[in-house]
Amino acid sequence: AIVRETTVNVSDGTLNMSFIPSADRPSVAAIEIIQEPTSSTARVEESSVAWKEAITAPLISPEIKVYPNPFNEQFTIEFQDFISGKARIRLYNSLGQTIEEKEEWVGISGKQEISVPKLSEGVYFLEVQTEKCYKIIKVIKL
Repeated sequence: AIVRETTVNVSDGTLNMSFIPSADRPSVAAIEIIQEPTSSTARVEESSVAWKEAITAPLISPEIKVYPNPFNEQFTIEFQDFISGKARIRLYNSLGQTIEEKEEWVGISGKQEISVPKLSEGVYFLEVQTEKCYKIIKVIKL
């Protein structure tokens, strides 16, 4: 297991973390966020990192854009430099409750539109997972 401690400064009250797989597709079993007393600094501790079997295909870190953000009724997810395949897309609220989830086939430089007109205003999180990447993006509904 690899244990690493990293200090991060949070200025807007939100800590966004993205995990991009590297060699041997590592996975994180636990992350502990510790708020330092009387400070806006948080300490992130990773523990119990497990290593998965290496895959033979080269890993890429495709650019994923979400726009417009903030949005009113719908937003677009754009996959740039993406090798075609399935993408699992999940939208959830700050309590972790799934609002919408779908698995879609996305082609090279594909786009996916998400329409949620009845969704209440607020902050949500968009989880995008493909065979080669995993990303969480904060989105705001106006």
